[in-house]
Amino acid sequence: MIRYALALNRFFTVAAIGVPIMEQPPVPPTQIFPQTEDTFFYTFYFQVEGVAEKEFEADIRRTFLKIYYAASAGVGLRLEGDGTPNPFGMVSRNHGLLASLPMPDFDLPWLTAGNLAVFVSDYAGSGFRGGLNLNRNLDCYWGFVRHLQVSGPGARPLYGRHSRSRPFDAGRAADERRTKGPRPTREPIFLDGCGHWAPQEQSTKVSEVLVRFLAELTPQEQRF
Repeated sequence: MIRYALALNRFFTVAAIGVPIMEQPPVPPTQIFPQTEDTFFYTFYFQVEGVAEKEFEADIRRTFLKIYYAASAGVGLRLEGDGTPNPFGMVSRNHGLLASLPMPDFDLPWLTAGNLAVFVSDYAGSGFRGGLNLNRNLDCYWGFVRHLQVSGPGARPLYGRHSRSRPFDAGRAADERRTKGPRPTREPIFLDGCGHWAPQEQSTKVSEVLVRFLAELTPQEQRF
């Protein structure tokens, strides 16, 4: 999304998979993320370099399985207030992110043992710092793009129906914002039986949606 916002002449649209297309907040993101005396939003947990790295790199395989499972559809329906585990929510200041997440005692149907072994091997060499640094720079990114248009002409949001990242504000005001402006977005698509990891959990359906989405774009949209 940052690349898109900074180079509109090179991207004529965008498919937002798993992450909602949101308006830029009026202040840096870290000023509005929630926190309490005992917990804070997960991105706050990532801010101090070395803390999350130490927890995640202590057992890389365990880290992947816990986070992958807890954000997938397999962990539960993820209805509002049902207590379904969420790796992208509030984190204990004392116990870290992984302690509250369940460890699956079965193979995830969309994650092969071979692929998991590759991930573990790669991160054993690189560590988690690179990915975590994205969260450490959210305020910096906000400064880059806060005055820019970040949706696309007919942009297509795509979410797993059981993902915590899907937007809950689906009322009239959200629809009005979505359809206003020179680059209105299309209606979001929700995939049943799918969590946060849509390209992995429902790979065939995601490919079908993307192909249809590109075919639906008008010549005018493609020349925007």
